[in-house]
Formats: sequence, C-alpha cells, structure tokens
Amino acid sequence: MKRETKKSNSEIKKSINKDNKIKNEEKKPLANTTNLKLSFIYSLIGGVFASLSSVCGKVALDSQFLSQFISSDNIELITRAISIGSIFICTTMQWRYAAKGMDLANSTLTSTVITTSSNFFFTAFFGWLFFKEQLSFKWWIGALFIMFGLFLMNADQDKIETNQKSEKLKKKD
Repeated sequence: MKRETKKSNSEIKKSINKDNKIKNEEKKPLANTTNLKLSFIYSLIGGVFASLSSVCGKVALDSQFLSQFISSDNIELITRAISIGSIFICTTMQWRYAAKGMDLANSTLTSTVITTSSNFFFTAFFGWLFFKEQLSFKWWIGALFIMFGLFLMNADQDKIETNQKSEKLKKKD
C-alpha cells in the first residue's frame, strides 16, 4: 500500500507540474498582431528621433545653414546651444522608443532593422527638406531594396506567429 501511495504522490506531483507549466505558458502570451504593430510604430518613431538628432547636429555645426536665417553672433551661439541640447533629447527619445519596439517585437533584430532603416529614410528626407540635399537614382533603388527587405521580414514574422498559434492549438488537443 505504501508503494501505491508513493506512486500516487509522484503522479500528483507530475500532474501539478504539468498544470503549472500550462499556466506559465498561458501567462506568457505570444506576440499578437497588436504588439507587432506597436513594435513597428515604436521602432519607426525611434528612427525618426535618430534622424532628428542628426539634423540637430548639422544645425549645431553648420555655420552656413545658420547664417541663412540668423545674422547676430549671439543668437547663433544660442541656437547652437539649443541644437546641442536637442541632440541629447532626440537621442534619448530614440533609445526609449527603440527599446519599446524591441520589447514588443518577436525578434530584436526586426525592431533594430526597422529603427535603422527609418533613420536612413528620414535623415534623407530631412536633408532634402531642410538642407536642399539631392538624392540620386541609386539612392532610390537602394531605398526600394530596403523597403522590400522590411516587407519580407515583417511577412515572415506573421508566418511565425501563425505557426506558433497552430502549435499551441495542437498541444491543447
């Protein structure tokens, strides 16, 4: 009788461990579509702040750009100080949103690539908008390849999520 009791106790422990494992899996939700969209948005915002940091750096260090708008040396010095402060603020915001994007993404690589590529695009856009920089045909071809790569990365994440959901349903059955 003692052996049967021991077996039943070990079986009880196994079933408790199994139940706890199932509960722990339920506590860790799979990255749902909303989280992936938020991850994309946060990563994109992080890239925008990174490019704004670049713009502030150029404003702070490019005396020709400032002389187009400002004639007084004192005001130019104040504008440079504000621009340098803005570099720190934009960089802090870039890291904040990039970290949020990484936290919500299935893979930190995806979030990092989105942040970096959006930084690339918005830096070019702000360069064209504020500094009248020209973008070559080669640049646009490269930009299209990057966009296509981002599309493939995000499409792959949707397949991974679908596969994880189907595996979870199979485990329940």
